[in-house]
Amino acid sequence: MIGMIILAAFLFGLCFGSFLNVCIWRMPRNESVVTVPSHCPVCNHKIAWYENIPLFSYLMLKGRCSGCGGKISPRYFIIELVTGVLFAGAALITLFFGLPLTVAGFYCMAIMLAIGSGMIDAKHGIIPDKLTYSAMVLSVVYTAAFPDAVSPEISRFSAVCVTVASGVIVGLMMTAFAVIGKFVFGRDALGWGDVKYMTAAAMLITIPGAIFSLLIGSLGGLVYALLFLKGRARSRGELFFGPFLAAGTILWIFGGQLLWWWYLSRFAS
Repeated sequence: MIGMIILAAFLFGLCFGSFLNVCIWRMPRNESVVTVPSHCPVCNHKIAWYENIPLFSYLMLKGRCSGCGGKISPRYFIIELVTGVLFAGAALITLFFGLPLTVAGFYCMAIMLAIGSGMIDAKHGIIPDKLTYSAMVLSVVYTAAFPDAVSPEISRFSAVCVTVASGVIVGLMMTAFAVIGKFVFGRDALGWGDVKYMTAAAMLITIPGAIFSLLIGSLGGLVYALLFLKGRARSRGELFFGPFLAAGTILWIFGGQLLWWWYLSRFAS
């Protein structure tokens, strides 16, 4: 039974990874991710359903468009595979800790938010509102449908209140950081896309998860800036924060919670 759950999560992850590829390409270009059929961005060849099967189609087509023969970026294959593996891992870690399986739904939404935001921000320097706002709305809808994912024996209303309150608290905290940072440094120290990302993350992985993501993201961003940003780029602070926040979110799901509670137990003792 456990094996079937893990396999199902992997297959769902492949499908959602395919959808993420669409979001990553279209959202920065303000294109619809729903109404426009899948097509080659070079020759506009309409992609048939059998050319859109996750992983398999890329291998079958040998990474080439069947219309113009143009090369398809291996990013599509990688994102589908990584999303599938992370979805399976989310299901596995939920079962391992004896949590309600519905908790994995929150983890999977957080994984999609992290991958989509990290990839788009790294390439275009933005985190689309469509992505973060969708995550916020879906978190509330999912909470109302599965309140046990928030806490056992909690009412739907209370669960929704917890989810919304988590987003509000972290959103206000990040807004304060952004405003104070601009006042102190005279420039944007934190993008509003980052603020919205953290708000959505808090609604999906709780306030401790959001704080952990921020701490890991800040540390990772600092190390990257010191090692790889040179000259004017470093002085201007030309660093896209999204990929580091995304890494912190995924690390929280796969081990960060253990570190968090271990630290709190040591502090309490």
